[in-house]
Amino acid sequence: MNSRLNLVCKVLLVAIGLGVCLGIALRWRANSRRIHQTEQTIREAINQRLLRHKVDPLSIVALTEASRLLGVPELVKFEQPLFQTTETAGRRPYGIVSGRFNRKTGEIEFDLEFSDGRRERGVRAQLTPVP
Repeated sequence: MNSRLNLVCKVLLVAIGLGVCLGIALRWRANSRRIHQTEQTIREAINQRLLRHKVDPLSIVALTEASRLLGVPELVKFEQPLFQTTETAGRRPYGIVSGRFNRKTGEIEFDLEFSDGRRERGVRAQLTPVP
């Protein structure tokens, strides 16, 4: 009888462990998808603005508070260096973009600071929300 109880306990513990692992994997996958969609939405909006300044388009945007395990906050903060490629100097640092994006409302606000001293502060746009 005691060995049967041990077996049942072991099976129960394995089932609980598998359930926890599956839950974490599903959460990881959903958060990864949300991070990708959020990053892509932000990047496309900023790249439209960067074309006006002849700055290299962003290939990534660092979401400073997003986590694949803990999730993506409603108000996402981001920051990314800017580069410019010219024939004479090649690719060189050219500034920084930083801002925040509200995933629920789709509102984005960001600042552009260029190495030549020019600044654009409080650039706003309405984007597609990321649920």
